Amino acid sequence: YFLNGLVIRKVGKKNLLALWFILCGVSGGMIPWSTDYNTILFLMLIFLTCGVCGSILSAVLVDVFPTHVRAMSLCVVLMVGRMGAVAGSNFVSLMIVSQCELMFALFGGLLLVSAVVSLLLPEK
Repeated sequence: YFLNGLVIRKVGKKNLLALWFILCGVSGGMIPWSTDYNTILFLMLIFLTCGVCGSILSAVLVDVFPTHVRAMSLCVVLMVGRMGAVAGSNFVSLMIVSQCELMFALFGGLLLVSAVVSLLLPEK
């Protein structure tokens, strides 16, 4: 969060969001093919930092929606995100045993798709 606060004005909200998604998606996609313990640990750490994207996404959405619907739109986005967290954790528990490599590749790919979608968001 500290790093985000330092660079958000220089890079821009959308670009920072896309950068985090790309960084986390690539590291998540590389985990199944890594063999060294320290490399896997580092990639896993970067992969899990996608959680900081929530605050950046909220900052972007504040600029996108008009004032009279801003609170409701943020509530809906947060609600869908929490439902996704519940569904995602259940999906991970099913996939971790049988399709571990596919799971990391799938979530890494979804983060890369999120990067493309975040770049399509309007500026204001």
